[in-house]
Amino acid sequence: MKIYPQKDDNKLLTINQKTSKKILINNVILLKSDTNYTTFYLSQGKAKVVAHTMKYFEEILQSNGF
Repeated sequence: MKIYPQKDDNKLLTINQKTSKKILINNVILLKSDTNYTTFYLSQGKAKVVAHTMKYFEEILQSNGF
């Protein structure tokens, strides 16, 4: 998993390495886990489902104030 620092202290989190999908960590409102999937609820009202457990994202999100 990679994090890319951006201007104004925004950081991009790669949520899908095969398709290189990235989201701004500051836009994440809620994470919901369902077995081996995690749903990211974003501030724009969108949701992204990722085929990783929440534990996969836990360390990086904690270190960024989540």
